[in-house]
Amino acid sequence: MKYFLKILVVALMCTSCAFAAKDYEKMYNNAEVPQIKLMHDLDPYQNEDYFNYAYSPYPLFRTASTLYFKDLVITPGYYLLAARNIKGKDYIFFKAEGKVKFIVPAIETEVVLEDFYKRKMPVAKLTKWQKFKKRISDGWNKKFKNSKKMPPPSSYIEAKILDENFYEIVFYYGNKKYTMYFRTSSF
Repeated sequence: MKYFLKILVVALMCTSCAFAAKDYEKMYNNAEVPQIKLMHDLDPYQNEDYFNYAYSPYPLFRTASTLYFKDLVITPGYYLLAARNIKGKDYIFFKAEGKVKFIVPAIETEVVLEDFYKRKMPVAKLTKWQKFKKRISDGWNKKFKNSKKMPPPSSYIEAKILDENFYEIVFYYGNKKYTMYFRTSSF
């Protein structure tokens, strides 16, 4: 009987934690509007990123609706997203046309599980010839390392509507997960 009660208590605790609703309104209101000023709206770490990686490390994000964060109005369009830690706080830079257009704080930051990208990212289907060429080029690159450039960190973006008032955008970059909340309307 004791064993059954222990299992019941643990199960109730787990379900209560799993179904605990987040108060999006409170989290949104507690988030501060960033007061970061960048010289000429340029990301200070952009040159370092482009130098270290084989191609652009920033994932492309497309929004078809207007996103509102406090007094920021993010218009529909294409943006490159970059995660930055400034003075101990995490921010997401929305870049367009080579400049930082918007800076939004990450309300929640978590560490991503190691196998997350293997589960979420689609695997390219290669023909026999492509597989053969890939095997040859991988072998060549292991034997002769002619470049210090490496592939950029894996990234993944999820966007969903929480209720009639909020959007949630989750940005996975490298080993971190950044969560942002936006309003669906300006009021």
